[in-house]
Amino acid sequence: MKNTHNLATVLKSFRMPSDVAKQLAELSNETHRTETYYLNLAISRYMEDVMDVHIARDRFNDPDSRHLTSESLRTQLGV
Repeated sequence: MKNTHNLATVLKSFRMPSDVAKQLAELSNETHRTETYYLNLAISRYMEDVMDVHIARDRFNDPDSRHLTSESLRTQLGV
């Protein structure tokens, strides 16, 4: 997760299933970290993954992009 100590923050409000909220509270209590810490961590990691998917999809759909087969990639990597 990125260091957010010096960054401006905004308040967001959303609903979550009660079982997820309970798990979050238990994790927070057991680890002595705030629920906000875990929510920021989870959302940041999810956003990174989503952006990676978008980049991969854009590259796949780009007719000028070079596509590698798994075999050619293994050959390049020497495995």
